[in-house]
Amino acid sequence: MRPILVMATTGIALCIGASHALAAGQVARDQLLAQAPDSTRALSLNVHRDGDSDIALEIQPMQVFTQDAELIIVGADGKQEHAALPNTRYFRVQGTQMNGILAIPDNGEEFGLIQDNAGFQQLKFGGDGSLRLHAIDTSSGAARSFQCENDQSIGDMERSQASNADEPRVAPSSALAAPYTARIAIETDNEYLARFSGNTITATNYVGSLIGFISTIYDAEVQTNMQVSFLRLWASPDPFVQTKPACLMLESGKYWNDNQAATSRTTMHFLSGKTTTAGIAWIGVLCSGPFTATLVQVGETTTTCPGLSDSANYGGGYGTTEGISGNFNAANPSVIWDVDSVAHEIGHNFNSPHTHCYNNIGGNASPIDQCSNSGNGCYAGATSLPGPQGVGSGTIMSYCHLLPGGFSNTTLTFGTGHPYGVAPERVPSRMFAHVQQRASSSPSCLARINVDLIFKNGFD
Repeated sequence: MRPILVMATTGIALCIGASHALAAGQVARDQLLAQAPDSTRALSLNVHRDGDSDIALEIQPMQVFTQDAELIIVGADGKQEHAALPNTRYFRVQGTQMNGILAIPDNGEEFGLIQDNAGFQQLKFGGDGSLRLHAIDTSSGAARSFQCENDQSIGDMERSQASNADEPRVAPSSALAAPYTARIAIETDNEYLARFSGNTITATNYVGSLIGFISTIYDAEVQTNMQVSFLRLWASPDPFVQTKPACLMLESGKYWNDNQAATSRTTMHFLSGKTTTAGIAWIGVLCSGPFTATLVQVGETTTTCPGLSDSANYGGGYGTTEGISGNFNAANPSVIWDVDSVAHEIGHNFNSPHTHCYNNIGGNASPIDQCSNSGNGCYAGATSLPGPQGVGSGTIMSYCHLLPGGFSNTTLTFGTGHPYGVAPERVPSRMFAHVQQRASSSPSCLARINVDLIFKNGFD
């Protein structure tokens, strides 16, 4: 298993003595569910690792859906109805070089995903109610050649007012006490719900777990939490007929500009169950209103996007990821691809191009890596990894997974403290600068919410 670099997510080291940890034999599930959902207190729980000694993890309630979140289910009759969110509890999980999420539903299997310096692990309850970590072999799943279509026209996808100007480096602890909060609206299609055999509860929980895990990465490096503010599931035929990611993004963008203008969000992301494993997103569009865009801007035509006009109100804070698997177990780690793909596309909304396009961005003339040679102002030479094959030398915004070694070439980091590539910290720095700029002009869109640091309240 390749090594994975994981960033610390608070400015305070977590040091827990054995006397503070609950015994592994105690019922961890009951201990966690006994906490109030809005609690800021963290439990220290013993967790058993396969073939290794027990460790203590700090597990803290986490708000994945906003207080005013809307869940809309479009029934078989085509009628849209508001539904109550499933009674699922979400928890942030932290430990020494470990970070992740645990979701506990009322019914059904829990979702626990952890990344550490050894790779990915599944966090589950054992038969005795204790928590257990099971290693995930990312090489056991089917290989996926996920493609981001932004490279087709990288300049025309750029919508940020900041453009390519040099941007300030992120001070690692400058905003930890009051991170920004991004309201993420999620649109889906009928194919997405079909991935869950029509089970709206499971489909909703997967969105919460996916965005919740991605939020831990953004919180660590971009000082921005994510919460789902809107989710729509389609049990009936949906209005999104385009199959190519760029065409689908334009189609869904126009639908939202025409029908969802009043829906409060920082950005909207489309999760599609269509079989293509690809995505696309506008760059630098947090809190953006509608704008006119053309098919040419995304490298398409009326032939490749049948039924769409050459120009319309397609643009805004939008992105699309196709090929969402919705499947999570240690024997089929396709969820790792889902996390990486969605985090990547939303990263474009946060104003980051691909890492091979960072030449002359952030005070450095070189791209961060040479994993792709797409041209269009980006790197155009022979491709190579920024480090040895299989050690995770690429990052979320890279194309390093397309080189020999596949996903083992990628670490789920934007670049903070990453040892490979040319100044990889330029990515989170640029993203955070965009957050600051957009929050300054639209404070309600990216609110800064004061949070109690763990040691302020102590541990249970």
